[in-house]
Amino acid sequence: MDKRQKAEKEINYLHDLMDKVDNLKMENHINWKEKADELASQTRLFQIEYSRDSDINIKDFVQQALNLEVRVQKFRKD
Repeated sequence: MDKRQKAEKEINYLHDLMDKVDNLKMENHINWKEKADELASQTRLFQIEYSRDSDINIKDFVQQALNLEVRVQKFRKD
């Protein structure tokens, strides 16, 4: 698996995790904040790992990760 495929797989996982956080928060589930923390950590790690890559597709994935991190931060403030 090349680096772009690996990054794509990871960003898809992060989007799935965001969906879980959304659902848990809507249900007012007791551990939604734990999942949100996990997502925030994973998005930061993703950005660190891929932010210097020159591939345009990977740059798009990094931007998506940043957007997910912003959404999680907004969730925490609510």
